[in-house]
Amino acid sequence: MDNWEKVWEWAKGVWGDDENYGFNRFFGGVASQVAKNRGWDEVGSSDVWWTSFECVKRAMESGKVTTRKELVRTVLDNHCVSAWEAGYYGEA
Repeated sequence: MDNWEKVWEWAKGVWGDDENYGFNRFFGGVASQVAKNRGWDEVGSSDVWWTSFECVKRAMESGKVTTRKELVRTVLDNHCVSAWEAGYYGEA
């Protein structure tokens, strides 16, 4: 199971089996918080979603994040968002 599958399994465990609902509920919540933290108005913009995805992926790849609480805290960390703003994650 790769890291993305782990994220997906975790999201299913939290929000249920429905593919679209589980995925969108998880990343929608993350994107909302990222936007709020940064003062961005447009939650649906590609930069917010790209930031959320990359933060989750890197958190899982680190191997240090094992619980829902740790994952959410890591994803919403301002350092993670700042790294995107600095171009660390590439283009949205």
